[in-house]
Amino acid sequence: QIEETAWLPLWARGMENDLRMKPLSVVHANPKVLMDQSKSFKATGRPQRIKALAASAFGAGFGGSCWALVYRHQAQEFAQQWRNAYEDRFPAKENSRSSQFFVTDPGPGAFCI
Repeated sequence: QIEETAWLPLWARGMENDLRMKPLSVVHANPKVLMDQSKSFKATGRPQRIKALAASAFGAGFGGSCWALVYRHQAQEFAQQWRNAYEDRFPAKENSRSSQFFVTDPGPGAFCI
């Protein structure tokens, strides 16, 4: 797996520290880690970190993509926090493609035509 593709959905859900503790194939939510992260983030005096309700990576063949589900009223702030965290963790390399973060409404569920 590509590290960025694995890290993005974990960060979105507030579980990025689990990546350091376990192999990717067995990453699960660790309530103690999530609680500790929340406390330390609030103590910094920065705006509270928004965590996604769900997130997943897909299409890693050419760098991959990731989506995250958040409440509509938090979407813009979450996207900015996610971008900032990603750029801090994975600084752009010379001659590399740029990352894109955007907000969109979800589409309808699967259906037959």
